[in-house]
Amino acid sequence: MNISKITNASVYLDGTNDMIGRAAEITLPKVAAKQDEHKPLGLIGTIKLPGGLEAMEMSIKWDSFFADALKHRLNPYRVTQLQVRADLETYGPGGREDETPVVLIARVTWSEAALGAIKGGEKMDGQDDTVQVSYLKLAVDGDEQLEVDIWNNIWRVNGEDLLAAYRTNIGG
Repeated sequence: MNISKITNASVYLDGTNDMIGRAAEITLPKVAAKQDEHKPLGLIGTIKLPGGLEAMEMSIKWDSFFADALKHRLNPYRVTQLQVRADLETYGPGGREDETPVVLIARVTWSEAALGAIKGGEKMDGQDDTVQVSYLKLAVDGDEQLEVDIWNNIWRVNGEDLLAAYRTNIGG
């Protein structure tokens, strides 16, 4: 039996290698298929069939004040690319057995940026952001697990293109 855990992540903006901050917590987007209800003639019940994807939202809680991130956080009309890099540790009976990179790339627009609270003698925290996600790619040890690109009708799971026929059928 192995136990895997991620304990920290670094956040990078717009494809640069300059880390703009450390997140105390990131709530990754929920990827949820829309379900359309159908009650066709000849069936005794109602069924739900997939009908696209629900909107994706992600939240970030910064562990300190980062001025470089702030300039991106206050413009809801600008698309920003976030890269979240984490270390996935795997433990077994003999201790730590492996460390694997986890990389999440997301194109986001900010919908909410809390500026936080200032208290005497304490570090500033409580800066919580909510972002809307139009592109998401998740790779573990370089292996693509998921890619969703809303604008380009791309939805890949473990390398399988779920919308290849759809794009062909609609001419794109």
